Amino acid sequence: MLCFYFFGALTVVVALYFYPFGGIKRLKGIKNLSEEERNNIQLNALSLNVAAVFAFLAAIFIFAANSAFFRDNIFKWLLAAWFVFSISDTIFISRSQFYFKNKRKGGVKDEKERTKQSSH
Repeated sequence: MLCFYFFGALTVVVALYFYPFGGIKRLKGIKNLSEEERNNIQLNALSLNVAAVFAFLAAIFIFAANSAFFRDNIFKWLLAAWFVFSISDTIFISRSQFYFKNKRKGGVKDEKERTKQSSH
């Protein structure tokens, strides 16, 4: 039971790191982007999304720590649902233009075609 409290507290810290403290701006992948690309991404909205995913995981762990019924009957199914949700959220983030300030048509595939055409 103590491990559920530990993982709950750990994921709360991760969620707080991402949203109020803007942890997404400190990630290596974001730092390696050019200034123009960084300015085109809505980093605050993306940080809120990542923080919400981890906050939901923290809630699952804390409920598991406080309720034997939840831990024995619901925890594993809710954790599996969280994995499915977080994977689908990651796919949505990578394929959509939702977090871009200037929406581009066609996404990544369209960008690759434009670079090929400009190089010829």
